[in-house]
Amino acid sequence: MAKASSGKGRVSNEQKPGYPPEPKPQPPEKDPRDTNPVDITIRVGGRGKLMVKPERVALNIGARQEARWRTEDGVVEIRFSPNATPFRGNAFRANKGGAALSGVPLRETAKKGPFKYTIYVTTCDGFFIAQGEVAVQ
Repeated sequence: MAKASSGKGRVSNEQKPGYPPEPKPQPPEKDPRDTNPVDITIRVGGRGKLMVKPERVALNIGARQEARWRTEDGVVEIRFSPNATPFRGNAFRANKGGAALSGVPLRETAKKGPFKYTIYVTTCDGFFIAQGEVAVQ
């Protein structure tokens, strides 16, 4: 007669560490309201000239791109003409080290540009002015 197995030395799946397997963490779902900022860096150069990189930006509405102006040199203010802006507002401001975000351009402004704007940077040495340009696709 055969002996019945006592099961000693064997561990059932329910007793194994890590069983049942942990589900893999899923990346968070992207919020459809999220935007993709396009960086525009502003620096005060020699002789007080502002350097803007890039000088001309093309924003894609479908990709939900928005402009993000930054400077470490002072307070930055971006001004569009009230009658010629691709955004809901025509003025954007950020403190030193911060960023001014434009928001996604208005759909009806696509292909109407480019839109010119003025950049003002205020430092302890005074203020500096430059020009920039935004196109909307």
